[in-house]
Amino acid sequence: LMGKRDEVRFAEELGKRFLQPVRRLIPMKYRPIDAAEIAKKVLALLESEKNGVYIYEGAALRVTDPSQPSGSFR
Repeated sequence: LMGKRDEVRFAEELGKRFLQPVRRLIPMKYRPIDAAEIAKKVLALLESEKNGVYIYEGAALRVTDPSQPSGSFR
């Protein structure tokens, strides 16, 4: 989970810099995602009024249009 933090995390910063050039090679399910992007997704889902329990991971977290297929129903 990427984003601004109050504390400094040396290893995390090092990892971000190392992964930047090869980020596209990482499968979408395992790529880092910005906390703000997840927050936008959650807000869009709350407005969609879908009932039930859904699990969103990987690429589905990056979809901002709630009418597009994304999460799996559980």
